Amino acid sequence: LELSNQELARLSSMKSKFLSMAVHDMRTPLAAITGFSQLLSRKSDPRQREYLQHIMNAGNQMNLLMTDLTDLAMIEAGKLKMKMEPFDFAQMAGAMAPGLQLIARKKGVDVSIQELPESAMIVGDRFRLSQVLQNLMNNAVKFTPPGGHVWLRVRQEGERLLAQVRDTGPGIHVSERKAIFEKFYQSRHQKDDAKKQGWGLGLSIAFEIIRAHRGDLGVESAGLGRGATFYFKVPVTQPSLRKVAA
Repeated sequence: LELSNQELARLSSMKSKFLSMAVHDMRTPLAAITGFSQLLSRKSDPRQREYLQHIMNAGNQMNLLMTDLTDLAMIEAGKLKMKMEPFDFAQMAGAMAPGLQLIARKKGVDVSIQELPESAMIVGDRFRLSQVLQNLMNNAVKFTPPGGHVWLRVRQEGERLLAQVRDTGPGIHVSERKAIFEKFYQSRHQKDDAKKQGWGLGLSIAFEIIRAHRGDLGVESAGLGRGATFYFKVPVTQPSLRKVAA
């Protein structure tokens, strides 16, 4: 048993090193593809610019995927640190909404703020918590069909801040409400096109970020075809800084 545990630890370490090396080695060619595509688009005719835009969009998508792998590698190595400092969560959420509304409008999905206080000061990692909220909002827009609706709600409940993202999308099967927060998990009930858009890492990374803030991340859904509400709760104050456990 001891030898088996040592072998598992060795394989886990090799996997983390591979992830770090793969991400590092892929970022340079991706940057070249995107950069040279941008240069070419300045001296191209309209049709060529359209093709080059497709290349740049694909490059940007791959960069987002590489960012998820980078975060995963840091989490598994126990090196994902939280920079705890005071900031206004309500202001951050409000600033994020217009960009999401623009993206959603192109898909025919309506995004609105259901509840947002004038101010909600907390102590936490602004970048990481905005990453979590962005992930939940993007997922809601991505999985909600045209004509659907996404709502954002933020409020303070005593010593905790509550953020909720509700949608009229496909919903979550009761058997998957915990599984969807696992690494690389993708719902058996979602369409194949949606599965191709990511690694299935966004929610697992969000889970680790919220856990590092001593908070809770979860989902409520009445079942398939009945929408879902993703939410997280974090303490308003953070007395100590902590690393994410592997």
